[in-house]
Amino acid sequence: MPYSPRATFENPYGPQVRFRTEDVLPPSSYYVAVDDQLVFEVDTDYAPGSFDLVVRLLNPEGVIIFETRSLTNSLASYQQKTLTMTGVEGYVLSACITASGVPAGRAFAKVTLMRSPYTTSGSTTALLAGGYVSDKLPLSYPTMQPRGPLEGPGNLVTKTTTVAPGVNWSIVCPAGVRWRINSILFRFTSSNAGTPRLVVIVGWDGAGNEIAVVPPSASQPINTYWDYHCGPGMATLQTSNLATISLPSAFIVENGGRLETFTYNLDPGDKYEQVAAQVEEWVGT
Repeated sequence: MPYSPRATFENPYGPQVRFRTEDVLPPSSYYVAVDDQLVFEVDTDYAPGSFDLVVRLLNPEGVIIFETRSLTNSLASYQQKTLTMTGVEGYVLSACITASGVPAGRAFAKVTLMRSPYTTSGSTTALLAGGYVSDKLPLSYPTMQPRGPLEGPGNLVTKTTTVAPGVNWSIVCPAGVRWRINSILFRFTSSNAGTPRLVVIVGWDGAGNEIAVVPPSASQPINTYWDYHCGPGMATLQTSNLATISLPSAFIVENGGRLETFTYNLDPGDKYEQVAAQVEEWVGT
């Protein structure tokens, strides 16, 4: 804790404040030397996106200086952008990350202090700031507690797909992204050929391993259409043209994994339509 100022009462209009000039605590917990560097990283799938880092430092001459760095993303797919701030020295008074035009939940950013030279396997000495940044909420040090990419609520996204007749639908989770499946809706129409169909929801991880296999309560007869509604906590049942399937409470698909159907006795005349999955999405995983 900083020392309390000392006051005298020579001023008849109130106390005169005097500050200590010796044994004063440093103005910040972190001092950046010339052999150190601040590393600015952004994980995002949003484009176009612009991210700015502004750092206030107290240099050895006692002057407050500002250093600004910017990152941009122009590709509409998951990207990891990195830059380093070098050649500065002083106490880090504050740091702020802003994201111009970037919606909530689409960009995870962090600022770390590392010993120079920076490499991917370099030694991190401190994490100053970390969390999701958007045009509604910047990140700042030291006023905000750093958070990991999976902490807090994710971004709600609806994923859709269309497929040709006689083909199961499949939705792939991009690299660097994690999904928690909230709901799945689709219509399946069976042709008038063959035997009854059994529609199964299947989840895969990025390595090609099955992580979930969820069947309905009944097979669908030929020459019918059923609307399938799937979600955690739902009862698995079938009535009339409606089938519900209870999904696992923590149904996670991430980093190149996929969500799809496998249909027993699938016929070339069968058709999936109106496929939509609502997921909670995190980036930078």
